[in-house]
Amino acid sequence: TQSKRAERWSSDEHRVFLKAMTQHGRDWKKIKAQLPTRTLTQVRTHAYWYLAKVER
Repeated sequence: TQSKRAERWSSDEHRVFLKAMTQHGRDWKKIKAQLPTRTLTQVRTHAYWYLAKVER
């Protein structure tokens, strides 16, 4: 498989991520389905960083 280079999340991607997280909670596979440019690992990692930032 070809790995995708780590790139900053665009504001559009983050907006889709937040909406998907509201709809699907922590079901990363369903969230990833709405973000075709991101891998499952990228979605999960982004979520952990985002949640850690929100909880501060």
